[in-house]
Amino acid sequence: MRAELDTLAALLETHFVYEEKKLVGALNALTAGSTEGLLGVPLPPLDRDPGPVH
Repeated sequence: MRAELDTLAALLETHFVYEEKKLVGALNALTAGSTEGLLGVPLPPLDRDPGPVH
């Protein structure tokens, strides 16, 4: 059982490192560029009324 848990821990660690690299890349692109360049769509204007909150 210990070997299985060690394998799972190693797989999760690898996955989290991958996810962290992807997120850092996306965040760097967002701060260096624009949402339109990153996501393909512009952000809505900030002065827009979001409407009632439920």
